[in-house]
Amino acid sequence: PKINRRKFIAGATGAAVATGALAYLGREKLGFGPLPEVREAYSKEKEALRASYEKTGELPAFSTRRKLALLSDLTAYMERGPDSKRISFEDFQTKFDEFSANVLDGASRGEKTKLPAGIPASPVLRKMLALKLAFHTHAGTTYNKKYDSIADPILEKRSQCRSGTEGLLLLAQEATERDNFLSDEILVAVHTYGHAQPGLLLKNGELITFEMTSAGHGIRNFGRMTDIKKPIRVVRADHGMFQEALDTNANRDKAVLYETVRDVVPPERRLLMTETVRYLIITGQLLFQMTAPCLKQTEQ
Repeated sequence: PKINRRKFIAGATGAAVATGALAYLGREKLGFGPLPEVREAYSKEKEALRASYEKTGELPAFSTRRKLALLSDLTAYMERGPDSKRISFEDFQTKFDEFSANVLDGASRGEKTKLPAGIPASPVLRKMLALKLAFHTHAGTTYNKKYDSIADPILEKRSQCRSGTEGLLLLAQEATERDNFLSDEILVAVHTYGHAQPGLLLKNGELITFEMTSAGHGIRNFGRMTDIKKPIRVVRADHGMFQEALDTNANRDKAVLYETVRDVVPPERRLLMTETVRYLIITGQLLFQMTAPCLKQTEQ
């Protein structure tokens, strides 16, 4: 029988790519390539910072926290599997710097964005909304629940609730370092059932969040934080992200501002349905029923 030349070439190319990928993974297991290097750099940086923070509870400079968060998430991104791009930390940091500059520049030109009805007329909220919209302009709005690393919006142009939340909060902290746009407001991550959102705790106690799986404004007013009765956990962005990157539960009181449940010790590494279901199965309890927008979007 005749062999279709096009199919033969396509098959040979696919086999070569697969063989090359296996060879690359083999090299990684031997300690060669970007992943082992980034993993080692993250481990060293984490160990160098953990003891001091656990003892004092004092945050280092933002540049130090930023570096650790990027190392942590780049490691997790590449560890996810062979489909993730292989990239050195230096190259990724350069890409993140470019992404950050573009988002912050775009946000500065969109700070007069009108806030929707029911949201306090706050210049800080307008700044956060401008950051969110600029984030989506440069990261895209394609949703996929497995793309949960800060690296994903930059390298894959895909994201979900965690990657969007952590990414925006990191950029918001960077913006604060530059022009100190916060006064008495606090940047927070808000965790609900299977979901996460970045937000602001206003000086009057109101909690405002931004839906990162929505391309539009996606702003929600929870009202006064201390009046919330539904299952929720509100975590400071600065201490919370640093504790997560350090992989520590020390000084939890400095991170958690408010919570109505303690199903898992925050800050969580991954806010996916499987973790919530696993917990419920282990405890045999049905703690609550809430919708999880992060897990219900169309994936691409």
